[in-house]
Amino acid sequence: MTPPISVLPHFQAAVIFTGHMIDLASRHHPRFPPTMEKLAADKIYAQIAEFSARCDGTLVGIASAARGGDILFHEACSRLDVPTVLVLPFGVEEFLERSVRGVKCGNWEARFTVLWNRLPSEARIILEGGHDSDPFGTCNRAMLSLALRIGAKIKLLALWDGSDTGKPGGTAAFVEEVRSIGGCVSYLDSRSLLAAS
Repeated sequence: MTPPISVLPHFQAAVIFTGHMIDLASRHHPRFPPTMEKLAADKIYAQIAEFSARCDGTLVGIASAARGGDILFHEACSRLDVPTVLVLPFGVEEFLERSVRGVKCGNWEARFTVLWNRLPSEARIILEGGHDSDPFGTCNRAMLSLALRIGAKIKLLALWDGSDTGKPGGTAAFVEEVRSIGGCVSYLDSRSLLAAS
């Protein structure tokens, strides 16, 4: 449930993150293998640092908390003293099972727990999307709605290979939705990162 707007300050800009999860071992065509984590983390950090400098520090980050890009985004913001809001499409245990667990390396579940415990309760939003036909799309729309409420400018940072899978709640659809309302979209090409890693 979204907290009352009175408990969330307003910022010069709100940056939403969307992007790939670390690949499961069963994935046939690598998109975000564990070997790419360090490079992706450095690129995300650099982007947030640049955004924060342009906003004189009045920046807020908004993201979910899946293994890979989401958690790296929250960790980068924390290192830069940029506050974040975490949005889950459904309850914690279901989210852990569907979007965090499954990869042996990276300690993603422990890192999720650190992130969850670090954030104040008003910065942890759990949607009731367990029975939603498109819970991740609903989560994206909730993040965009929140960004519009607390940020004067909207930015979307996407760690993405540029493809459109056509799946509900996908990155391509979210990118188009943010562009349609005049938001700024920056993306880190995961294909280039994969090649470099």
